Amino acid sequence: MPTLVTEQGIVHYETYGRGRPVVLLHGWLGSWALWRDTIEDLGHDFRTYALDFFGFGDSVGRQSDFSVSNFSHLT
Repeated sequence: MPTLVTEQGIVHYETYGRGRPVVLLHGWLGSWALWRDTIEDLGHDFRTYALDFFGFGDSVGRQSDFSVSNFSHLT
C-alpha cells in the first residue's frame, strides 16, 4: 500500500498508468476506491493518482476532528 508520511498524518494513495498526471479526489465520506474504474480507463493515456483524505479510506490523520472546517483550514 503506497503512502506518504506527513506532519498531519499518513496519506494512502493508489497510482496507475503512464503519461501526464491526473489527480483524483474523492468526495466527503468517500475513498480512493470510488475511482477504481476511472483509474483503469484513464490509465491508458495518463498517470493517475487517487488519494484518501485524512481519516478516510486507508489514510490516518493525527487530529481527531475531521470536520469540513478542519479540512479547509490552511496553515
